[in-house]
Amino acid sequence: MNTRAKAFFSLILVLLVGILIGGSIDHLYVSKFSPRNRPDSSDRRPSKRQFPVQEMFERLKLSPDQEKRMLSILERRREDMHAAAQVAAQKSKEAHRAIRKRAHAEILEVLTEEQAKEFDQFMRDLRSRWHQKKAKPTETPAESERGE
Repeated sequence: MNTRAKAFFSLILVLLVGILIGGSIDHLYVSKFSPRNRPDSSDRRPSKRQFPVQEMFERLKLSPDQEKRMLSILERRREDMHAAAQVAAQKSKEAHRAIRKRAHAEILEVLTEEQAKEFDQFMRDLRSRWHQKKAKPTETPAESERGE
């Protein structure tokens, strides 16, 4: 066996051993620290974000009742933050829409009547292509460039 082949197989072996060790460590960590394994956590959803919360609960030495109340507060906060983000997104959309309208009006002031008609047609075509791309989420960029 030549040196390249030995190096290749050595690299593969090192990668496989690394994957096995990493998986084992991950499994041990999750089995020891996961909130799923606590007897009083049957009503909790496990997630990566929950580990800091679990750490906080342990450091504060909360009772099960306190934990439930804290989880309720945190869940309401998450829902409120989500709602606030949606409101902000809507306001942002409205602000962008106003900016686009203002820019469109300014552009029309620069163009001749014929150019303005062509510009409006161009914008309709552009929106149409954009909507077509949204309708075909499985199409790759290479396929759209080839016109498939």
